[in-house]
Amino acid sequence: MREYETMLILKPNLGEEKYQKLTEDFKGWVTNFGGEILKFEDMGEKELTKTCLIGDRGRYWLVEFKSGNEALDEMNHRMKVNENFLRHMTVKIESVRSTKEKTEDVES
Repeated sequence: MREYETMLILKPNLGEEKYQKLTEDFKGWVTNFGGEILKFEDMGEKELTKTCLIGDRGRYWLVEFKSGNEALDEMNHRMKVNENFLRHMTVKIESVRSTKEKTEDVES
């Protein structure tokens, strides 16, 4: 299993009950395939850098988790077909760390 970090942007006007349901769904997509949620941070509503059809605000989540490829594929598929998720991006944490280390080595 690898560690990943996902940044998600959701529609801003769904209501707390809907956000709670989406939180449970997301955690289930990871844990049902043997993954583990390491950190789940609801960053609240923020202004989008680009205005889209639904407006200029979004609700941001930052999630760190460990999982295999099945969980990652399931999560990506579910977020693509769910209209409440506006955008998402997932990166391997080790690739982010190694890039930071390389940058620090160059600056030294």
